[in-house]
Amino acid sequence: MSLPHTFEVNGEAIRTKRMAAGIEMKDLAEQQHLLDPVDLAFALLAVQHPDRCHTAADYDGWTPGGAA
Repeated sequence: MSLPHTFEVNGEAIRTKRMAAGIEMKDLAEQQHLLDPVDLAFALLAVQHPDRCHTAADYDGWTPGGAA
């Protein structure tokens, strides 16, 4: 899907159309995610293998978004 091609002078109208196109693309991406045949298997990995999940204890002294 491509963004609508317009040559309007009103910049706000162009921005609104681009935002709507972005929302449509997001919806398409979500639909593809919902139809992903391995999504359930991936989601179950944490349930079936909790020993493989990282916790805050694995990163002692680390602040998310900050310096170590």
